[in-house]
Amino acid sequence: MTHLWLIPLVVATGLGVVLSGVLLSPPLGRRIPNRWLGVLCALASVFLIEQGLTPFGWLRLVPHLAAASYGVPFLVGPVVLLYCRALGGQGTLRWVHLGYALPFLGFLAAQIPFYRLSAAEKTSIIINSLETGDYFLSSRHLVVTGAQLVVSIVFFWAIHRTHGAGDEDGNWTYERIRTAWIRRVTQLYGGFVLCLGAYWVSLMTGRYFALLCFVLGLSMMTHLLIIALWALQRPEIVHGALRTPREPQYATSGLTDEALRQYVERLKKVMETERLYLDPHLRAGQVADAARMARHHLSQALNQQLGINFARFVNGYRIDLAKTLLRSKPRLGVLEIAHRVGFNSKNAFQAAFKRHCGTSPSEFRRPQKGET
Repeated sequence: MTHLWLIPLVVATGLGVVLSGVLLSPPLGRRIPNRWLGVLCALASVFLIEQGLTPFGWLRLVPHLAAASYGVPFLVGPVVLLYCRALGGQGTLRWVHLGYALPFLGFLAAQIPFYRLSAAEKTSIIINSLETGDYFLSSRHLVVTGAQLVVSIVFFWAIHRTHGAGDEDGNWTYERIRTAWIRRVTQLYGGFVLCLGAYWVSLMTGRYFALLCFVLGLSMMTHLLIIALWALQRPEIVHGALRTPREPQYATSGLTDEALRQYVERLKKVMETERLYLDPHLRAGQVADAARMARHHLSQALNQQLGINFARFVNGYRIDLAKTLLRSKPRLGVLEIAHRVGFNSKNAFQAAFKRHCGTSPSEFRRPQKGET
């Protein structure tokens, strides 16, 4: 009866093992985002296994494995970052992204004094920790946890700045579904970080209660397993495309092809003369009002006549202007051009440019063969 609290931990551990196996093996394992999600589940399982075995004193048999899983929570941040970037088609990492791994490296540095102890010294510390609840931690660990919180705030800001509101015309394209999912992942990761902070504070302040830390540890890893479970319920996320395209229904519209063509011409004229696309916060309703038409007619005209949604329509004008500026204004930076043509961020601009042109803005700007 005293170990009934281990039941949910065993269930969560088994679930983590199964999920990591499913996501890392074919066919899902062929996609890089699924692999990172599988790694996330594997990390959760490793942490939960030590959590479950620690009360039974198994560490006294293998003292060098003591605190082996303590660094796992600090690895979660970099893995979530890699998952989100792979999902967003941004596989290339820059030096600045190494900052997300600093809390983990700081943790390893804080653990060096413990790692250097002999097996006998570690065994003595383990026995004492099981009796007193003093889990061989120092104030350095609390500093590292604070660093994790700061890095996480930066991470949230970067993700929400890059993956903004998505498409505004109500069409559930793959890009919009993916953007909404990445934002949901960061929210769940935020819950994980809050639990992590409470977990380490409870250890560091001497208010260690086995059940309390068990609940916090289980809650941390549950947030990660929920990410994997929800992802598997979204075929668009795990397979990288819409399984069944959701086309808008215009059966009762009553608009003729000629009327739709006129609407498209009106939209083009408004965009070219008033240059509404320069507004980074432009909404479909604003354009519809400027063109004197209903918003749902705007969506229908773009979908049925041009085969695109509102976001693609607006970005087309932005990209055309950007191409001109890239070639005619060589001293303008890519970020400045992105802001001038109506994009909120450099990442959003680069993603849209590559989708439209098949190359990055920097590559487009380089002189082509035969050019002087």
